[in-house]
Amino acid sequence: MDLYSIGDKIFKIIEKFNPDDIAIKIGRSFSQMIRFTNNEIIVSKEWIQTGASIYIGYKKRMLTAGINEFSNKNIENVVENLIKSAKYIEPLEDYVSLPQGPFKYNPIEKCFDKKILEEDLSEKVYEAIESALNSGAKRVAGVLNAGMGEKLLITSSGVKVFDKGTSISITVRAFSNSVASGQGISCSRTLDNFNPSLAGERAGRIAKMAEKSVEGKAGKYMVILDPTVVGNLFNYIMYNLSAFSVIGKVSFFTGKLGMNVASEALNLIDDGRMPGGLGSTMFDDEGIPTQRNILIERGVLRGFLHNTRTAKKFGVKSTGNAGWIYPHAWNIVVEGGEYNKDELFDEVREGIYITNNWYTRYQNIREGIFSSITRDGVFYIRNGEIVNAIRGLRISDSFPNLLKNIQAMTRDKWPIVWWEVETPTYAPYILLRELNLTKATK
Repeated sequence: MDLYSIGDKIFKIIEKFNPDDIAIKIGRSFSQMIRFTNNEIIVSKEWIQTGASIYIGYKKRMLTAGINEFSNKNIENVVENLIKSAKYIEPLEDYVSLPQGPFKYNPIEKCFDKKILEEDLSEKVYEAIESALNSGAKRVAGVLNAGMGEKLLITSSGVKVFDKGTSISITVRAFSNSVASGQGISCSRTLDNFNPSLAGERAGRIAKMAEKSVEGKAGKYMVILDPTVVGNLFNYIMYNLSAFSVIGKVSFFTGKLGMNVASEALNLIDDGRMPGGLGSTMFDDEGIPTQRNILIERGVLRGFLHNTRTAKKFGVKSTGNAGWIYPHAWNIVVEGGEYNKDELFDEVREGIYITNNWYTRYQNIREGIFSSITRDGVFYIRNGEIVNAIRGLRISDSFPNLLKNIQAMTRDKWPIVWWEVETPTYAPYILLRELNLTKATK
């Protein structure tokens, strides 16, 4: 059954219950996954998945559910149970109806490439493996994901719009001994901009450099963050720029609109219409066209991400970032850099370069106090040169401090998406004047 038939069927069933608002988002994905370990492909799978999310505005309640089986009986049961649940939910004083369409949508360039669906992608995996081995790795593992996604949005306020796109990504893990590892990533909407060899080379090179590491010492250091680390940390920062977080008073940006919240070197943008952007889409979940939103400009907080409900609270227009429940970013873009990578390292008399991190966790979400464990290659820098590899350190600081301690960034940015970076982030290398590092506990 095509997406339009599914959407129309669900819409007609929901209409019988006389809701105030209806929105239906139907998605279909055509996916391929190739997993590899010990320098060989071990799993290759392809599958198709179709699902729908429904939103019902009912007597000033917001109700949502998912549907994966599209028989009339199942749809009616889901909707009926959802309507019944309304009596247990308090009506919203600030309920806002879905925005009235139709709207004008302009296509976004470089977001679809049929070659991703046609080519034998196992060759791309072996390119990455060979490159990692040639760069010093002894063992290589990872995963390649590729496919096409389609989505259709139908609302009771005049929206009926379709979008589709392709994507491909690879995460390469390289190991040169039992403790030395490195990671490389390549991700793109098109095959021409996908570079598995570069991902493999980076992973193997970092693993080789990480051999003979010594225990790092806790302290405050000048630090260079790799784009992979920037991607992870700025996903957390961007969540705090959702108006939903601000309204809930769980954002460290609460009450700081118009104030200096970061170094003047930083511009932070969400761009839902970036050509070739991994998160680019023509419309948000309410049907409003997406746009480019400048959130932090030269260190000053200029705005938040909004849907129609949060926008009404703030007396502004939606930024095209709905989320039926909360607004979220599409493509995080970290801008403002004037350096190349070598020039950035030349700025460091004594410091540390962190290539990867994981297990980022809050100690105090309201104040943005967090910790994150460094992994893979971590390197001591003296006079702009990497001296040796170190291990056993944890980032223990706050996001407000991190933002204000940005000294410089590279002009170039790298697309980052992997399981620690959910929202696509276009990230530079960032030099921090100071970052607190502690010893990781076992």
